[in-house]
Amino acid sequence: MPVRFRLRGERVLVLALVTLLLFLSALYAVIQKTEEFSPRFFTNTVLLTVLGFLNAILLLALLYILFRALIRLVAERRRGTLGSQFKTKLVVIFLGLTLIPSILLLVASGKLIEHSLKKWFSPAVDEMVEVGQDILDASSQRYREEAFHFARQVAEGLAADRLLSPSRRRRLRPAMESRLREFHLDLIVVHAGGEASITVVRSRMSLSTVDALPWDLVARAQGGKPAERADEVAGGGMVVRAAVAVPDSGEPPAVVSVGYLVPEHLVALNRRLARSAENYLQTKALKSPIQRSYYLVLSLVTVLVLFASVWVSLVLARRITVPIQVLAEGTREVAAGNLDFHLDVDTDDEFGILVDSFNRMTSDLRTAKEGEQRSLEALTAGNRELAERRRYMETLLENISPGVVSIDGEGRVTIINRSACTILDIHAQDKVMGLRVDEVLARPEHRELRDVISEARHGSHGTRQRQVTLHAEGRARTVSAILSPLPRVAQDAPGLIVVLEDVTDLLRAEKIAAWQEVARRLAHEIKNPLTPIQLSAQRIAKKFRQGDADLERVVEEGTEVILSEVRGVKRLLDEFSRFARLPAVQPVPVDLHQVIDQAIALYDGLHPHVTFTRDYHDPQQAMELDPEQMKRVCVNLFDNAIEAMEGRGIISVRTSHLAESHTLRMEISDDGPGIPEGDRERMFLPYFSTKRRGTGLGLAIVNRIIADHHGSVHVEMNEPHGSRVVIDLPTVA
Repeated sequence: MPVRFRLRGERVLVLALVTLLLFLSALYAVIQKTEEFSPRFFTNTVLLTVLGFLNAILLLALLYILFRALIRLVAERRRGTLGSQFKTKLVVIFLGLTLIPSILLLVASGKLIEHSLKKWFSPAVDEMVEVGQDILDASSQRYREEAFHFARQVAEGLAADRLLSPSRRRRLRPAMESRLREFHLDLIVVHAGGEASITVVRSRMSLSTVDALPWDLVARAQGGKPAERADEVAGGGMVVRAAVAVPDSGEPPAVVSVGYLVPEHLVALNRRLARSAENYLQTKALKSPIQRSYYLVLSLVTVLVLFASVWVSLVLARRITVPIQVLAEGTREVAAGNLDFHLDVDTDDEFGILVDSFNRMTSDLRTAKEGEQRSLEALTAGNRELAERRRYMETLLENISPGVVSIDGEGRVTIINRSACTILDIHAQDKVMGLRVDEVLARPEHRELRDVISEARHGSHGTRQRQVTLHAEGRARTVSAILSPLPRVAQDAPGLIVVLEDVTDLLRAEKIAAWQEVARRLAHEIKNPLTPIQLSAQRIAKKFRQGDADLERVVEEGTEVILSEVRGVKRLLDEFSRFARLPAVQPVPVDLHQVIDQAIALYDGLHPHVTFTRDYHDPQQAMELDPEQMKRVCVNLFDNAIEAMEGRGIISVRTSHLAESHTLRMEISDDGPGIPEGDRERMFLPYFSTKRRGTGLGLAIVNRIIADHHGSVHVEMNEPHGSRVVIDLPTVA
């Protein structure tokens, strides 16, 4: 059952608001006038009278509210109204907490005002004002004296150099400009009798901003009397000018006036100083009115504080007791099991928050039972969906052909499917769950896969692919392993997902197809020299039957052709034999730089016009390589480069370490003619060659050796010309 109550305003609220507005208006006016510090304000009797009336009105209102509240409290206590005792205590406490500090504050503030006024009008301040005025006078006097001094200097210079004579008049302006710079003046004007004046100014002044010197001052200077003037300029600032007569310049004598430009900020500073001194002297004469006005404002604030405290205490007492009573009633209803109970309160203070909290509590209790069932149903549905997804994933993993093994950050097997168990020859699938991967792959035939997984877990975090050999049931199987890191969870080490696929049959099919292609290409290459051999034999037989005289020559030529073609076939078969019967890689820790140096040493003295340059990164770390096969790679590449450069040029060998991919890069470049862009991708295919008599197996052997080392090789353009072979080899993780 909802309960509603409204805290109605009292007439005292209206009275308090009106009084507060009047006070704020008066206080605002006082603050504004005080900031201006105008003596007229402190002698304004109308404003002082208004402040006095405000004090009287507030005091009467305070007494009225106080007596009215006390009478009401006494009546409520006699009737036994709920909360009357609490209201009485609250009013007494507020009056005590307000009256005592207000009186103390009033006394202390009065003393502070009196002390502050003494500081305002202290002898030190008087002396400071006098010193400021003296500084202002001294500054003006200095400008005037310097102007007169330099005016006399300029006049004497003009007289000494006779620059006012007609024959030397053209030298007058340059001389004035020289004096302007020499004496650091801003203005020089020469009044030569009845002629037009000549004016010279500095760049920071303009002639249009300077008024002409009045003729009465010119006449005063011609009479030998001091002539000075200070004028404001349009651009800001002030010009101080002094004029003197030029000796021996005729009758009437010529007059020279010089001027200084006083900067605008100095002029403004002098004006402010003079205005402040004037205001201070006027204000000092009104010390007593100022003190009375501040006392009135202070008393007004004190009475207003007392008035507000009494009013606030009464309002708070009512706003506290009534909501507490209603909350107590609501608590009893909720305790009795009535969760539909609701409070509606028109207030936005802390009690309003308390009432809102009570209403939210009852609403939450009411909806808790309704939401409990919905939450339970949603949880059940979510668990059912998760179970279905889990069963789907398990079914998917159990029925795919690749083997899947999931390893957590601690190296424990969390998922392994049936295909993985078949590939790894594991018969107890359920028993390996939770074991460390080293324990699952503890058998000797798993050593290669175990090393690859350990390298992936402790090495770089990129996806990698390896081929490993597993021995099971008396036969070897080639397995492709793709290892990908799992996302890191919190601060744990990242896990690993391993996908295994038996590629034995696939590789066997690829090898058969490759050998078929090799046989086809080999038959084609062997068939090519058979034609010239057959033709040579037929020619010899024909000449022999005819008994020609040049039979001996024909036999020699035919024999040479046959032997040449046989040597070509033998070379082709030798290259094919080396390509087909490359020994297995036997990696050992070795310094690649030493292998390169050994290969380069084989060419000492063989090609005098070929230069080898080296650029090795430092330091070189040990790598797992087959030194003999890597030397064969270098020799093949060096031979190709020397043949491309026709035995003359520079072969550069450079190594660098790629830290991000854990790779060592070896670059072998030459300055030969280069390789066409369309042939670069086919350079490492068997039997492809850009040379006329090439077998096309040299670079194929290089590619196979690098592949056996789990590396990669490709050809690039070497700027500005030539070719560059780039080999990337994985370093030890």
